[in-house]
Amino acid sequence: MFLIHLDEISKGLRAMKPQHFVMMFLAAISFSAFGQVTDSFFVGTWKVSWERNWKNKMLPQKATIVIDQAGRGSWNAFSKSRKYDNCYGHDVAAAVVSSSENAITIQLKQTEAMLGCADQMVELRRGDNNTVFGTLDSSTKLALTKK
Repeated sequence: MFLIHLDEISKGLRAMKPQHFVMMFLAAISFSAFGQVTDSFFVGTWKVSWERNWKNKMLPQKATIVIDQAGRGSWNAFSKSRKYDNCYGHDVAAAVVSSSENAITIQLKQTEAMLGCADQMVELRRGDNNTVFGTLDSSTKLALTKK
């Protein structure tokens, strides 16, 4: 069993330089902001579609993304054939990085789901009533429809 005495913690804090406190404070603020949704419009299950260039052919792609009120969720992209991408077909953790009334940025934590897959960023903008448009890694255009 691992125990830490309060006097040992106190000694460690007294030995810290003032700039370390500032860094700890900024880290705590950024960590607490990670994974929060401010607008309920984005909460729910969304169907995602886009086109992917594979050997000079545009292939339709689909995924499902789920976002909860706490800013956590999941992403699952699927393809007719795994030959296009081994990172497809796995449930991937998703976390809201930032959100506002009309936009949201989500990190897809693919490195946690499959070895060799890279994390990706999804940026979404609010459209009409149940439609959202966005990008995957700032380039691939996405269209979303709420389920």
